Amino acid sequence: MKNLLICICAALLSMAPVSNAAEPAGDLFAKAAEGLRAKMASAETPSLKGLPNIITAEQRSNSLIIFNPCADWSKPEAQVWRCNIEECAGIGARDKQWFSGYIDECKPVLGGTHVLTTFSAGGVALVRVADKKIIFYAFAGRNPHSACMLPDGNIAAVSSSDNRLTVYAASKRKDGEPCREFTSYPLDFGHGAVWDARNKVLWALARNEIAKYEYNFDKGNPRLTKAASCALPPEGVVGHDLYPVPGTRYLFYTGVKGVGIFDTDTCKFEKISDEPNIKSISQARAGGELICLKAVERWWSQSVSHANAGFAPVGTCPQARIYKARWFVPEDFSACGVAP
Repeated sequence: MKNLLICICAALLSMAPVSNAAEPAGDLFAKAAEGLRAKMASAETPSLKGLPNIITAEQRSNSLIIFNPCADWSKPEAQVWRCNIEECAGIGARDKQWFSGYIDECKPVLGGTHVLTTFSAGGVALVRVADKKIIFYAFAGRNPHSACMLPDGNIAAVSSSDNRLTVYAASKRKDGEPCREFTSYPLDFGHGAVWDARNKVLWALARNEIAKYEYNFDKGNPRLTKAASCALPPEGVVGHDLYPVPGTRYLFYTGVKGVGIFDTDTCKFEKISDEPNIKSISQARAGGELICLKAVERWWSQSVSHANAGFAPVGTCPQARIYKARWFVPEDFSACGVAP
């Protein structure tokens, strides 16, 4: 745990904004895309020394696992932290079935003190890293794929098989029981949800769009209103991952045909790679190293890869079925610091 906290602090200190107010916004966006495009096209494999840990959604054991990127992932000591939600305190016995399907999200939140996770069997949960206690959980529909914290401690989740976005009044939950106060909205093939602290809106990734939602900021009676729809370009169609680009107002998006970045101010898109089947992408810090989960067996891989031309493994865990991977660092894009 001490090493985990050290990595979090180091990541915060290393983050630096990449924007420059003197440059036109369009030029900045194009320059950011050019830099990321070069990283993904590079044949050079960056060093892992001094980089933060990596959290994964591992489906064979249905666990959240944090790995040391510099260790041998075939050995148990490479695992800095491991959590099987079904074994955690704070979930009612009959509700554990929601966490028996495939784990499919592993998002560090609240400054890296908690992890937000979802499962294909319907569960969404917020787990405290220090003691693995479930702080919040609920049924999030059929095949939920991601979730996000809202600034008042409420939680939103997206599900792909029943096509919905759900917002929960998390403060009304009771320990050991699911949150039953929620409102759902239609969202085709929902796969990503990110709170944007700068613009005070929620962005949701769907089959053919990134949708913008305004929030009423009513903690006890949360509601969302769809404010805009930004049609995905060809590489992003059948959207899969939506995640912040550190130190910017941009979001990574992935689809079945490639990867790009999205400008939350202008709703413009820039493709950065034609590589298909990228299930998740994450950057360690502003301008820093990229990792991804590239599916090599159906929708999973045994390896987390560098997001570059060769997709060289960062680490390989034999027999694992890793679905998503993210640097275990706090991210400033959402800046949500309130637990339910």
